[in-house]
Amino acid sequence: MHSGNGLCGSHMELHPLKYAEKVSTLLLCPTEPRVEMINCLRNQSQDALIKSQKDLIDFWIYPKHGVPVVDGTSRGPLAVLPENPSLLLDTGKIFPLPMIIGVTQDEGLFGLAKIYEFFGNEKFRDTSFFTSEILARVIRALLKIEKDEDIQYLLDLVQENYFKNVNMTDGVSLAATITEMSEVSLSNHSS
Repeated sequence: MHSGNGLCGSHMELHPLKYAEKVSTLLLCPTEPRVEMINCLRNQSQDALIKSQKDLIDFWIYPKHGVPVVDGTSRGPLAVLPENPSLLLDTGKIFPLPMIIGVTQDEGLFGLAKIYEFFGNEKFRDTSFFTSEILARVIRALLKIEKDEDIQYLLDLVQENYFKNVNMTDGVSLAATITEMSEVSLSNHSS
């Protein structure tokens, strides 16, 4: 398994109904009663569904929503994904196949390039903007945090552990730090 797999927390939909309601609203479908919402969504074109999901992206590819959903509680024995994949792996409730789980060295560089492209050079190197906007958005997206008050503690920890001694005008140092942070995030999601 590699990055972008079901063991990554950012690649699981924890609130599928809430997401369906957001898509429904964008497509001018009712959210209640549920049967009407479902029927309206089923009658949408593939292009309209994809466009509405793209409209819900905050930046780059995050937050991810059109991803696997644990359906064990709602579908019982017909469930495709009965529990969180990490829990299934930890408890041995998976088919015993040999597997390798890993992360590519410097994998975070691709994300860094996209984030840099999104915000631009001037904002990217502004320490205050980087911390309050860019880093906050990355943390919110990876951990699917919606409320600002839930993020400040994490933002302080990340800043202290990764960016305390980084010169924001030194692109090489900044890139190395962001790449390291991304790789730790990905490897922790995969363990």
